[in-house]
Amino acid sequence: MLSHFLIIALVIAVYMTGGFIIAQLKQRNDIVDSMWGLGFVIVAITALILHGEATFRMIALASVVIIWGGRLFFHIARRNHGK
Repeated sequence: MLSHFLIIALVIAVYMTGGFIIAQLKQRNDIVDSMWGLGFVIVAITALILHGEATFRMIALASVVIIWGGRLFFHIARRNHGK
């Protein structure tokens, strides 16, 4: 069975590689800049799902990371929109 860390690393590697390919095809590197925030969200959600039973502390920590990563994504995406 794969380690949870390895699974999370594979998920984020696929996500970021896909974003890099899209950015290269569109010739817009700001796409990858925006993706960083959602990368943190993906890691938090994947870790929560893989763990199985989640405690209150795990859910609270994942929620804070999801809020922060979402805010980071929207801030950078809004800043780069229209450039």
